[in-house]
Parts: sequence; C-alpha cells; structure tokens
Amino acid sequence: MSVVYLLHFKPSLKQSKHYCGSTPADSATDRIIQHKLGKGAKITQAQVNNGGGLHLAKQWHFTTPHQARLYERMLKDTHNLKHYCPLCSKAKVRQLKLPI
Repeated sequence: MSVVYLLHFKPSLKQSKHYCGSTPADSATDRIIQHKLGKGAKITQAQVNNGGGLHLAKQWHFTTPHQARLYERMLKDTHNLKHYCPLCSKAKVRQLKLPI
C-alpha cells in the first residue's frame, strides 16, 4: 500500500499553502514527522524555518506505488491544491479519478 498526503501550511508561505507527497503506507507517519521537523522537501523546510506550521489535511490510499505516484502527479498538475484540501474548501472537496 502507498499513501498520497496533502499538507496544509498555516500561515501560508508567500503564495504557497500546500504540499503534496507520496510514500509507502507503513512509513507515512514517519515521513510527515520528517516534514514537520524541517527534514522533508525544500518548501516544507522553508515553512518550518520561517516558523510556520504543517497540518495533515488529507490522505489517499492506493494499492500500488505506481498508482500513488500517478495520483500525486495529477494533483500537482492541477496547480490548485486548495480544491482538494478540506481545511481550505468550504464546498465539497474535489476528487480526481485515475486513468486506469
């Protein structure tokens, strides 16, 4: 199993409000902790170094790493992660469908 996760920045980092990543399901908690300690992606490092917080907004579970990476790429390609964040969206949170 693999997980795609969406982190919500509070407060936002300039215009950035989210980070999306994927990891094996058994290491998802550890990966999110790494981000919160400033040891993850560069944007999450910058958020932590500037005193901002990271909140786990949503997780999607997949049976294969390929499906998770594909979904992560689809989310990132929308350039509009707020529509998939339950902490931002007052309307129904959108869902993407895998083209498989």
